[in-house]
Amino acid sequence: ANEMGLPILDLWTKMQQHAPSSSTGKSSWRDFLSDGLHLSASGNKFVGESLIEIIDQILPELSVKPCPTTGGINSSSMCAGVKRIGPWHDEIDHKKPKKAFDAEGA
Repeated sequence: ANEMGLPILDLWTKMQQHAPSSSTGKSSWRDFLSDGLHLSASGNKFVGESLIEIIDQILPELSVKPCPTTGGINSSSMCAGVKRIGPWHDEIDHKKPKKAFDAEGA
């Protein structure tokens, strides 16, 4: 990535630098992994937060801004760099889903 001038998210190094405390009281990157290979709950959260952080830094136009009222990601969220092509999940009535995709409903 560096040779081609592309952004990189070095999760291995970042995990080692930001490891949570383990049950022994020592910091360990192993706490991010459930079995030495697959991510644990804290590992998944760490990767998600790391991705959001790098998107915010490198591609701010693709960063989803939470709803100013609720603070959640929903139909009031904003992302200037992505054209909206359909309804948000909270705009779809599960009993009449087609309505949300009609020109009048979207």
